[in-house]
Amino acid sequence: MATTRLSNLKFADELWNKAVVLPAIDQNFFTDSGIAMEQSDITTNLNSEVGGSKYTFIYQNPLLDSEPNVGTDNPADTASVEALTDVELSGVKWNLNKAVGAMDLARELRGTDPMGGIETKFRDYWSQQISLKGISMIKGLIADNVANDSSDMVNAIGITTGTIDASNLVSGDAVIDAEATIGDQLGKFVGIGLHSVVYNNLRKQQLIDTIRDADNNTLFEVYDGKRVFVSDQLPVDTTVPSYPIYTTVLFGMSSFGYGTGSPIMPVEVDRTALSGNGSGQETIVSRVTTSYHPNGFNWVGASMAGVSPTNAELADPTNWDRIWDRKRVAMAFLTSNG
Repeated sequence: MATTRLSNLKFADELWNKAVVLPAIDQNFFTDSGIAMEQSDITTNLNSEVGGSKYTFIYQNPLLDSEPNVGTDNPADTASVEALTDVELSGVKWNLNKAVGAMDLARELRGTDPMGGIETKFRDYWSQQISLKGISMIKGLIADNVANDSSDMVNAIGITTGTIDASNLVSGDAVIDAEATIGDQLGKFVGIGLHSVVYNNLRKQQLIDTIRDADNNTLFEVYDGKRVFVSDQLPVDTTVPSYPIYTTVLFGMSSFGYGTGSPIMPVEVDRTALSGNGSGQETIVSRVTTSYHPNGFNWVGASMAGVSPTNAELADPTNWDRIWDRKRVAMAFLTSNG
């Protein structure tokens, strides 16, 4: 009986992008929560013919805080003119790929095709991996903030020695103190990302509310009016195992921008007839070009070995530098023992 293999099928790039790449980029912790919103200039940069790992985009600075001119009736009085200025931010491209292969003989002995449903497998894989890269960025941003900006975005209440008590755990006051790091701009925060341990502690304190529709169906949960998103991918520092430090993220809409590029060959199938001593092997390669970028930060790229950053390099504080003033960056962090 003839068997239809992946190599017998025509994988159209457009169909693969719609079935695998775009949903994976658009459906992950960052985009689902609203932390990341598509930014056209990032997409434009990813699809440009300009080479290199870095890309740049321009923001216009706000008007200066100097006092306005006061009008007079003297025609000789000339108003002072202030120039509009720009700031250039740098991001980094993510050129990623994953190859999955299966031996023909393994398929025959197994009785089912291990490559079945491969589109769904890849879509779930990319969604998870993009989330992990975003979480790695958060680690890097916090570490950069602690090292270079006096922890002005972080309320750190976790400890690594002594006895953990209520003051080291999440609470309404602790979240407020984290929000307070942005001063009078705290109204920018619309969501909160929680590790399940922290989430359950807030539940025990009865601080999580459920929003329901007219039929009493659960729509979503909120904390202090902020949309709640729970993910165990959020950073947990277990350097001292008995004192885990959980990171809670307060964010505004579009704290991150993201874009989508177009690899030359988003999906490719390869047949290796001689593999397995002639039994044959089939390999499918999926490629993704994207980038997520925290607004207000520069990708310095002080330590990046390859053409795109690894998760460890995204978490390296030497690769980041905040350019914007604290109040313009709609993110804040709470680190606690739970």
